[in-house]
Parts: sequence; structure tokens; C-alpha cells
Amino acid sequence: SERNLANYRGYWRLFTEWLAEQPERPEYMRDVTETLAKRFANHLEKSGASGNTFNKYRAFLLSFFKVLAPAIRGGGNPFEAIRRKEKVKAAKRRDLTADELRAVLGNAKGETGLLLWIGATTGLRLGDAVTLTWSAIDLHRGIIRLDTRKTATAVVIGIVPVLAELLDQMPPEQRQGYLMPTLATGYLNLNIRPHFVAR
Repeated sequence: SERNLANYRGYWRLFTEWLAEQPERPEYMRDVTETLAKRFANHLEKSGASGNTFNKYRAFLLSFFKVLAPAIRGGGNPFEAIRRKEKVKAAKRRDLTADELRAVLGNAKGETGLLLWIGATTGLRLGDAVTLTWSAIDLHRGIIRLDTRKTATAVVIGIVPVLAELLDQMPPEQRQGYLMPTLATGYLNLNIRPHFVAR
């Protein structure tokens, strides 16, 4: 899927950026040793990666080196020595209280703050919230109108007063294109298509 491919690009990018900072700085894939693989695994652990994230990196790199072994003339897979992490039972989640939600949203600023307000008040998924365009927003009628990518079915969402106030603070000359252009550009660079069509 597009999401998996974007994740794989991210795993490879992080790994190669980490490799570039190592004293050995291997030039070819066949120069990546078991020692480097173990050191990278240690780096992931120290960075606070969850067991699930660690396993995803491991599975990708293990498969990547296995598939490309003939092409890179590799003598073995450096990630075979890396063991999977045991699944850790996730901590029990709970909903935020109204006061906690107000505290979080009240302290969030800029595009990130706006994104949190949109997510909290519209129920839009991350990709759809971050790629929201001004053409989908009708402040006069107090609605957001979106079309689904697959069926072009219209979805209408009411704009709550607190979000309307935030949107109304935007200067009229800036009300075009993406509502949060910096965040939208970063998200779209991951090559993940949102559920709704940007209008």
C-alpha cells in the first residue's frame, strides 16, 4: 500500500542517515556488517522506539538485505542476528477529561494548534485534517464540505464556534490553498493520499 511504501522509505532514510554518521561510513550495501546492524538496533532502543517500531525496522531491513543479496553480492544478512522484541502490553488508554482537553488545546499554537483543534472538533483523520483546504470551508454557513476520493460523496461537517473563531482570525488574503500549508506539504511529501479530495 502507499502507506507501507511511505513507511519503508522512512525506515531506509533513517537508517542511511544514521549510517552516514558512523566512523565506517560504508559506501556499499555489502559493507554493512553485523556489528553495524547491532549498533543500529541499539540506537533504535536508545531513541525510545517502541517494541513494535523496533520490529518494523528490523523486519524491513532484514527483508531488504535478503531480497537484494544477489545484486549487492552480499555474503550474509547483517540483520539476521537482530532478535525481535517481545510485544509489550500497551498501557490502558482513557479519554481526556474536558479540562485536560482544554489545557492541551489552549496551549497549542500555530499550525499544530490549529490541526489539534480541527481534529478535536471535526473528527477528521490526520491526513484529511492536515490537507484541509480553504475551498472546503464555508465560514458564512459554518460548514466544512468534503468529497470522498473513491465515491465523490459529499460529507458536510459543522464548524463549532471555537473553531470558527480561530478560522475567522486568518486574514482574508491568506484564505486560499491549504489551511495549514507547511504541515500539508510535509504530509504530502510522504506520498500518502488522504481519504478526502483536496478542493
